[in-house]
Amino acid sequence: MRIHLLGYSESTISRILDSLLLHGYSEEVMIVQNTGVEETSPFCPPGIAFKKIKHEQWRFDPATHSCLLGVTKPGVKKIVYDFFLNNFNVQQQNYISLFHPSAVISSTVKLGNASFIEPGTVIASFAILGFGVYINRGATIGHHVILNDFVTVNPGVHIAGHCNIGKGTQIGMGCSVFDHVNIGSNTVIGGGSIVTKDIPDNVIAWGNPCRIIRKNGKN
Repeated sequence: MRIHLLGYSESTISRILDSLLLHGYSEEVMIVQNTGVEETSPFCPPGIAFKKIKHEQWRFDPATHSCLLGVTKPGVKKIVYDFFLNNFNVQQQNYISLFHPSAVISSTVKLGNASFIEPGTVIASFAILGFGVYINRGATIGHHVILNDFVTVNPGVHIAGHCNIGKGTQIGMGCSVFDHVNIGSNTVIGGGSIVTKDIPDNVIAWGNPCRIIRKNGKN
């Protein structure tokens, strides 16, 4: 099964290629660009080859191709997913998930497709990850936590048990989220925040304790 990366972020693709190499993947990776911009090449580790192709030349074969999202920002992930769904009929079941070998993931975790889990991550028992979740290095996800579709968790975040993080929300670097806190959809939590109470949909919030700063206009 050949892996195709959909969408383009140089740093994200570099990390994916590195993780694939650690898993022993040896086939050429296809990077399918869905923009008209000529991006620079990712930092590719020795031992793995890739080829870039514009989406106009791409042909998707669900029998032989598995896909990964080549981007990590929540809004961009959704745009890329919708683009390839509408233009190439790439369904959620056509995506695989990728986790770094150093990640510790409980056997009871439900891991959605198109998830990308970085080094040093710990995901505790009975957590649920939706589609397209990205967890950056050194994050800890507590027991019974729900990370809905397209959530992004940045480095060093600690989310305690029984929290629910809404669709397309981004948790900034070094944040701590206390037990039983619910954070809405399309919300951004600024880096270093201490989240002790629920935060609604469509806001930008930051601080210790975390407070709403303004509305988030990106839907």
